[in-house]
Amino acid sequence: MNKRFLYNVFVVSQIVAALPLYGQRLKLGFKEIGISAVGCAGNNGVLRVIPQSSVSTPNEITYTLNPGQNEIVNTTGIFQSLIPGTYTLEIFDPRTDEDRDAQVVVTQLIPLVIANVAITNVRVAGQATGSVTVTLEGGRGDIFFILNNEERQRVDNFQVTIPNLRAGDYTLVFSSEDGCPPIRMEFSIIEPDA
Repeated sequence: MNKRFLYNVFVVSQIVAALPLYGQRLKLGFKEIGISAVGCAGNNGVLRVIPQSSVSTPNEITYTLNPGQNEIVNTTGIFQSLIPGTYTLEIFDPRTDEDRDAQVVVTQLIPLVIANVAITNVRVAGQATGSVTVTLEGGRGDIFFILNNEERQRVDNFQVTIPNLRAGDYTLVFSSEDGCPPIRMEFSIIEPDA
């Protein structure tokens, strides 16, 4: 039987819903495809499939990732330890002899990096007129910084400016909610001689 249908795939908050383009009544289809992006480790992507079947239960369906020579087959619909890339996902219902396939893309998170730093030194000895502005790239979710082990604060729009600094040595630590290691930056503010 092995009919193929064309699907529109929608990504909403890492959940993919695959819907048929035509008004055919399907006995087998994709109800939901959940994709977790690969983190900084590089091989921890996860793909979860929930089939739609009017005949079989989900554990009766066979799930195949990349059908062919290096295929991975299971009856759970969960594929773990994936690297970034495009995968072909096939589901097969042995009760109806139907199969469906879809292309899915597992992406990799982009680690947080410091893109630019601008330091303004103290203008008059003894005053707190120094500042640092740091621009960041990458990361996912909220981004935070800690200056010299003080209170954690949120970074807005990938840029933070810390004013009113006195001469001295400082440490900034930036982190994002993606589970990637934090990044650390050390800098100094200097002042002119009195």
